[in-house]
Amino acid sequence: MLNRVLTWAAGLGFTVWIFYALMASSEQAGSVIVRTDSDADDRALAERTFSGKQGIYGVIRVAPELVATAPKAGKVFVRLVNAALASGTTVALKAFPAKAEGPMLFHIGPADVKEPGALQHELDVSAHWSQNGDPTMDVKGDLKGKCAQNPVRPGERLAIVVLGQQVDPSSRPTSPY
Repeated sequence: MLNRVLTWAAGLGFTVWIFYALMASSEQAGSVIVRTDSDADDRALAERTFSGKQGIYGVIRVAPELVATAPKAGKVFVRLVNAALASGTTVALKAFPAKAEGPMLFHIGPADVKEPGALQHELDVSAHWSQNGDPTMDVKGDLKGKCAQNPVRPGERLAIVVLGQQVDPSSRPTSPY
């Protein structure tokens, strides 16, 4: 299996250093971690991995300056919020295994949202690397980030999120995002 994956990735022109595939369910990949040579490689990998799937997909990366201090365990929660509503209504919150070794790919499809049709709205995409596995409670050292392209519009399905904020709950009130 690993040889087939490495051959596939090499055929796409990627330099693959590390590969992990973790299944979240029988229907969809949980997280794929690959170290590639450029942002363009990351985008191309996400597009090829989730080609033909409905929903929003993308890449989560730890900011280069935080890689050395990134948590060693936990989960990354990707949160989609309806950008048109001032209340910041969460339409989807999905957990993925966290790894600092390379970009993490994610996919949130129609089955993952709270209301049918929620993916047809402009959405703000954010991510929270939670060491304790609880997206509502900050722990010192957790990482957070938002998609620079927010809001992501219907049809613009690719979101890039950089985890560039390290949480220090002692310096501010605890909040989910």
